[in-house]
Amino acid sequence: LNEKALLKASVADLLPAEIVSRPKQPYRAPDSASFMVGDGAELAGTMLGEEALRDAGLFAPQRVAALVRKWRAGKLTGARDNMAFIGVLSTQLLARRFGPELEQRITESALSPDEIEWRGASAENH
Repeated sequence: LNEKALLKASVADLLPAEIVSRPKQPYRAPDSASFMVGDGAELAGTMLGEEALRDAGLFAPQRVAALVRKWRAGKLTGARDNMAFIGVLSTQLLARRFGPELEQRITESALSPDEIEWRGASAENH
């Protein structure tokens, strides 16, 4: 179950022994608390503000505003709220980077329901 054995072996001479021998650790994306202070707070406030949301046109500004109020009050304690916050913020950053064509790119890249298979069964069975 040591999935990164080849990678570890290839750089073992460059890393401290405790890094090479430690157990695998999961990657955790930042959560909403990461954006509570400093530049992160400014970035989140700007990207989740009404004007930025309206410009991107991907999210309902009123619903995001409710999420932002909870975030500012330190009440995004559940995984669902944290994932929503990070998902909206990430999408807003992508929209700023790629501009108006982002929605079209997402639509063109997304699978249609008939292309999705769940647990080996076609979408028609679900």
